[in-house]
Amino acid sequence: MRFPLRKPLYLMVVALIVVPLQMTLIPVLRLFNKIGLTGNFIGIWLAHTAYGLPFAIYLLRNFISQLPRSLIESAQIDGASHPTIFLRLVLPTSIPAISSLAIFQFMWVWNDLLIALISWRNT
Repeated sequence: MRFPLRKPLYLMVVALIVVPLQMTLIPVLRLFNKIGLTGNFIGIWLAHTAYGLPFAIYLLRNFISQLPRSLIESAQIDGASHPTIFLRLVLPTSIPAISSLAIFQFMWVWNDLLIALISWRNT
């Protein structure tokens, strides 16, 4: 979909990939302490989601952008709305990319004890 500032927004999200994870641990721990998310699973889930989101956006956006434009245009000509095109055309076509992302994310979370220890700590 085309909307204003989509390229700068995408570049900002992708730029978060190069930020070292260890550089954000102290600010995240302070934020979690202030809002009471340390010592529970919701804090760990939020931390892993936030750290994995830039890579997920990068991977899925690049895969979906390579889908043939004619495929989406033909669905629009047939009268399909944006949600219908996404749910019935783009999502089933993107299953290989989604499964690759799920494998990458699972392996990253499985091997990353540091985030869990920082997020779980009560201070």
